[in-house]
This record gives sequence, C-alpha cells and structure tokens, in this order.
Amino acid sequence: MTTQYLSLSDGTIAYELIGPSDGPLVVCVPGVGVNRADFRFVAPTLAEAGNRVAVMDIRGHGDSSADWPQYDPTAVGHDIAAVIGHLGGPAVIVGHSFAAKSAGQVAVREPELVRGLVLVGAAVRHEKPGFVMGLAARLVTGNASLWTMFLKTLYPGTKPADFAEYLAANKAMLRRKGHLAALSALTDSLPADPALDLSDITAPTLIVMGTKDGDFADPAAEAQRIANEVSGPSRVAMVDGSGHYPHADNPEFVAHTLATFLKEL
Repeated sequence: MTTQYLSLSDGTIAYELIGPSDGPLVVCVPGVGVNRADFRFVAPTLAEAGNRVAVMDIRGHGDSSADWPQYDPTAVGHDIAAVIGHLGGPAVIVGHSFAAKSAGQVAVREPELVRGLVLVGAAVRHEKPGFVMGLAARLVTGNASLWTMFLKTLYPGTKPADFAEYLAANKAMLRRKGHLAALSALTDSLPADPALDLSDITAPTLIVMGTKDGDFADPAAEAQRIANEVSGPSRVAMVDGSGHYPHADNPEFVAHTLATFLKEL
C-alpha cells in the first residue's frame, strides 16, 4: 500500500488504500496514540474479500499533519467524512476506541455517507477523570516511553508476532514534532466533547469487544448496552481473551467477523 494524502483546510490526513477499485468502501480509523498500522492484519483480509479498504491516520498521528487548531472526536468525525467524500462513498466505517464515537457522529450527521458501522473497543462515552487519574493521564500522554508502557497493558492476552517492532515504530511516531501534544490534546478533549445519542444511529451496527478490554468494568455489558441503544439493526461479537485491540491480537476472528458483516450488507 502507498501512503496518500488528503489536504483539508487546516491540515493533511494520511491514508492507504487497498483492494479492488470497484469494491464497496470500508474506512478504518484507529484510536488515540497509535496509527493506521493497527489495521495491518485486518485490512488485507477485507480487501481480499472484495472490499476497497482505506486505513487512515487521525489528525496529529502517524503521517497526518500535527498542527491542527482543534483535537477532539467531533473534529476527527469531520475528517472521516472528508475521506469518504474524497474516495466516493458511502462507506462502512470501522472505528476503534474513541474513533467509534467519531464514526457514530458521522452516521448521525451525514447518514448518506454511511452504509454501516463497526465499533471496535467502542469508547463512545467519557467521564471527566478525578484529580489523580487526570494527573496520571497527563503524565502518560506527555511521554512517548510512558505511553508505550501503558499501551502494552492493553494487550493482556496473545501479542502479535511483530509486537516489539510495532511498539518501536509507534514510539518513533509519537516523538515526531507535535505528535505528543496532539495525543495530549485529544485525550484531554474526550470528556468535554458533545455526547453521542446512540438512538440517533440508524445504520446497521456491529460492536466488537474483547472480553478482557480493560477500558470497561464489564466489556460484554457495555457492548450490549450500545447494541440496545442504537436504533438500527445491531449485533455484538465478543473476542475471547482479547483486550482493547482485538483487531491486532486476534485478527483472524475479527477479520472473519467483519467480512461476514460486510457481505451481509
């Protein structure tokens, strides 16, 4: 895959495109503090199934520019919509972690752009942290080494074979000018970003959650809550033993689940 760039009014979004040019569009969006390499295992499988798959870097991450005036889920949602419009939608959006909320916002604001949603490790609601947790978050998001240590804890089960190389490359990405500031700004924005009313989502929705996802006290209950609240048809796929990154630590299961969902659409 070759890196391509979409120039917007305030910055540039990097993405890669794989699969047949006439295939249905799928746009994969990683969460905070990582980059499009998170979908390195899943994207080729979806493309082999006949889909045109775009994997993008969110603003301030990966190869996207890092001097945007605003960092929050709403802004990332506008970037997703811009990528879909540029590539020719509608699309199925695969949003991970906070980007699941951004994907949902696109489905509500511009439903004509969205054929379906896949919400992976779906962090669609955020509460303001207490003083101690807020201080810890600022320390972790302000240091590439501390963030990498934290990232390791989000893989409680089997690690990808290339995990060490992936972590090293991601750390190098965070050390580029402006990237840690973008990570901190985006993380700080999460509690204040406007709430997403899941009942406004009418697109078919698949929620994929690891059974050991440490972001949630009860991952299965959170996944089912989301499925119950969206207005469109929904289903839940739990990934046994996976943490917050099931598309990376159990890509075979996740890719098969996504390919089945896409085929049904």
